[in-house]
Amino acid sequence: MHDFSKDYEKYKIDLANPNTACNANYKNYLDNYIENYKSVYSYCKIEQKKDKHCEEFHKFFGNKRYGELSSLSCVLEETSRRIELLPDKGD
Repeated sequence: MHDFSKDYEKYKIDLANPNTACNANYKNYLDNYIENYKSVYSYCKIEQKKDKHCEEFHKFFGNKRYGELSSLSCVLEETSRRIELLPDKGD
């Protein structure tokens, strides 16, 4: 759970700008992170479970807003269509 919380701080910095571009691996990891967060949030907050995992969850995420965490995202780069523009040699 501690690594999960640290990852959040990193993602928050990485994705501070809207429409931040990312590669497929990063997007997949981020999407999994968010789904895991939502699952634990639902278990601990909505269902109000009181086990050790929820204690840790509340310890690390208690003051963070659900909407902020659950909406982290990036825009997948279209690597298959990436074209590098070369300077015109006539300049």
